[in-house]
Parts: sequence; structure tokens; C-alpha cells
Amino acid sequence: MLLDELERIFFAEGFAHLSVADLAARLHVSRSTLYRLAAGKQELVELVIDRVFNRMGKRARTELDGQADPAAKVAAYLGAGTASVRAGGLEFSRDLEANPGTRAVYDRHQATGMEVLAGLIEDGARAGGFRPIPAAMVVEIADAAHARLRDPGVLAVLGMTHAQAIDGLIGVLLYGIAVGAATALPRGGDRDD
Repeated sequence: MLLDELERIFFAEGFAHLSVADLAARLHVSRSTLYRLAAGKQELVELVIDRVFNRMGKRARTELDGQADPAAKVAAYLGAGTASVRAGGLEFSRDLEANPGTRAVYDRHQATGMEVLAGLIEDGARAGGFRPIPAAMVVEIADAAHARLRDPGVLAVLGMTHAQAIDGLIGVLLYGIAVGAATALPRGGDRDD
């Protein structure tokens, strides 16, 4: 399918440098074939990116069905997301973040993901699998860290792909909220500063 091929090209090379004519030539189709999918290059790129994130969300929700443990649910949900973008290189990340339209698509899907994460954390805390930390606080931290890890400059400094960085974030997040993960937590008023 053309959208699958476009996704493969975008993940491998990015998309900012490509024109509709370039894409048509690479796919061995006419430009009018691509214009039937979208009104222009920007709309075509956003269509492909939105499709990737929709598929990622569907896969993540499916992964939840097979998990009972709260930490396994969070890991499965967030891990399913990184599986979808593993093929994306640094150029893809740069182009995604530099383009206001694709960044807006990503932001919208990230907000949805953070809502689901909040529910998973609340459920896990009620089940006794997570410490009683406010889910909203965990989500704010996760969202801010995720936004930082979307920055291609940060990824370059880390020497990581976006997917590798998010995998690391998942580990840090789960360690921080798991029951018994931290042996000594600071308590307000108990320290001598």
C-alpha cells in the first residue's frame, strides 16, 4: 500500500527534503495518485504520521488486554508505542519536531496517551501495585520527560533513537512508582537542612 511505503521512506530518511514529485517517482506512481490521498505534501505527511500514531494507540490498547500486573500494563502500553517508531531515525525525529503540523499530530496523540497512563497508574495504585503517588504528578513528569526526549538535539547528545530513550524512560518511571522500589524516600519536615 502507498501509505506503508511512504511511512517506510519517512522513517528511513525523514520527509522535509522530499517533494510530492520525489515521492511519486520513488513510489512509481503519478503525482495525481498522491494528490488523491491528500491535497498537498503537508497533508500527505500528516496523514502518514497520524496513521502511524493511530496504529500505535490501537496496538497499545490491545497489549493491555493480556496483562494483569499494574507495572506490566504500563510497560506494555508504553512499550507498544515505541515498537511503532523503532524504524524512525534521527532525521525522521528532526523533521517530525521541526514541522508544526506533524508536531501537532504527535502532541495530540501524546496527550491521549498520557490520559490512558493516568488511568493505568490510578488503577495500579488502587490495586496496591504502585505507591500512592498522585497519578497527575507522575503523568506530568512522564509528559515533560517524553517531550524532552522528543528533542533531536537531546537524542543526539544521548546517542539514542527516540524509541531507545522512551524505553529508558519507561524503566525509570516504573522503578519510581513500583511498591518497594525505593527504600528511603524523603519525607516533608523530617530532614535537617
